[in-house]
Amino acid sequence: AGAVHEPPAGPPRSALRPREALAVALTLGLVALLVGNAQRHYGDVGLELSVVLAALVDAHAPIASLAALHAAGELPTEALLHGVLLAVSANTVTRCGVAMVAGGRAYALRVGLALTVSLTLAWSVSWW
Repeated sequence: AGAVHEPPAGPPRSALRPREALAVALTLGLVALLVGNAQRHYGDVGLELSVVLAALVDAHAPIASLAALHAAGELPTEALLHGVLLAVSANTVTRCGVAMVAGGRAYALRVGLALTVSLTLAWSVSWW
């Protein structure tokens, strides 16, 4: 009661953050190069390995790369689906680890259970 809230000093902040946007764009570009080159040089094994490694950090970039390869006609639909599921699976492992570090064992178990159930359903639907 009686506390006065003062607005922060300085210029108003913008939702547009050029440095972060540039970092995301560079990440997407590098992952696209990695995934595309891995497929050309090492076939499906290289493609899957690069997708899994990239998805440990971020699932969006390898999935976008897979979609671009599919749109260009260089990746069949089955390989696209399999790659997306691999990316989400790898990223699920990372998310469970982050949940453990950020919130402890009980939190990690709740998050891990939710992610595992949804991932299991996704794989089940893809096999069906």
